[in-house]
Amino acid sequence: MGRMKLLSVEEPLPLHGSRALSLRNQVPSREKVSACERRKEGGSDRADLSTRVVVRALIPLRWGRCVLHAAATERGILALQSPSESKVLFVRRVEKRARLEVGPVDGEQKWHSLLTAYWSALLKGADPGACPPLDLLGSEFERHIWRAICGIPRGMTRTYRELAAAAGRPNAVRAAAAANRRAPAPGFIPTHRVVGADGRLLAPPSDPWSRLREHWAQGERPAKADAGGSE
Repeated sequence: MGRMKLLSVEEPLPLHGSRALSLRNQVPSREKVSACERRKEGGSDRADLSTRVVVRALIPLRWGRCVLHAAATERGILALQSPSESKVLFVRRVEKRARLEVGPVDGEQKWHSLLTAYWSALLKGADPGACPPLDLLGSEFERHIWRAICGIPRGMTRTYRELAAAAGRPNAVRAAAAANRRAPAPGFIPTHRVVGADGRLLAPPSDPWSRLREHWAQGERPAKADAGGSE
């Protein structure tokens, strides 16, 4: 498995529509120190990440009676709470990757209105517009897959094979499917636009995001049908 690192902020991140948004602020490089050297120093990849990546805000996002929290750094969304996990478990999961410094800081004010407006539009089936910036951790292959997913236009779909090809590994279909399942912020990363070879959305009951993926996909179908609608 590739080394876990931040999504490159030098590259423009394709968004849900035709607009692109570049992430700001260059993230300090970790390539100068190898994993072996870090182990000799008593450190690790995970320890290095949890020290350098700082979560500034936990933004509550409502889904019916449920509240899901989005963890955001100064650069963008790091992770989204799964519908199947409590806030306590979500915070523990985030703390494995980052250091939490949440409080009455500018971070919460910066992200609250932006994330809640985007999330609300998603749930209503409306076009949410440009996606908020993302600050994601993953292997190089996972980051390629997530970028490809973010580049799928609203109302369109891509297969796992097409995602694998876009990442430069056309035979890694199962790995592309796994990366799609592991996307840290579904909705903001439009995983509901990824389908199987038969064109159907794969949403097994065991997947805690299945209901929301089906809801989001359903919300985009009318826009797709209108393009060839009858009079």
